[in-house]
Amino acid sequence: MGQGEIIADISGGGDISCYPHLESLTANLNQYSIKSRLSYTCGKGITDSSIASRLINNNVEEVSFTIFSSDPKLRKEWVKDPNPEEALKACQIFCENIKLTGAAVIIPGVNDGDVLHQTCNSLEEWGAK
Repeated sequence: MGQGEIIADISGGGDISCYPHLESLTANLNQYSIKSRLSYTCGKGITDSSIASRLINNNVEEVSFTIFSSDPKLRKEWVKDPNPEEALKACQIFCENIKLTGAAVIIPGVNDGDVLHQTCNSLEEWGAK
């Protein structure tokens, strides 16, 4: 972080991807050269993965993403994600372009073992560190 650089940490009482004004908030901060970090999303509110690119263009530089699984069927069933493919594509766009801190709540017999291994492989292939 450079001297005098301001970074807004955007968080809330739940998944910030469900916040209806997230894109306009980051755009307004960007007008003042303020970078943003998104502090917790599982992407459940993402209906169109292209929002990830728009957020990045609004100077979002980091996101904390709870992926659960890179298997859209498991996300749909266990996370109740109405658009799991879009959320996962957004996660991939974030991984490819900015810093992404990944997390997963592990449910034994659901998203552990081979499923967890595949999720970690997906994140690594997409560019997450």
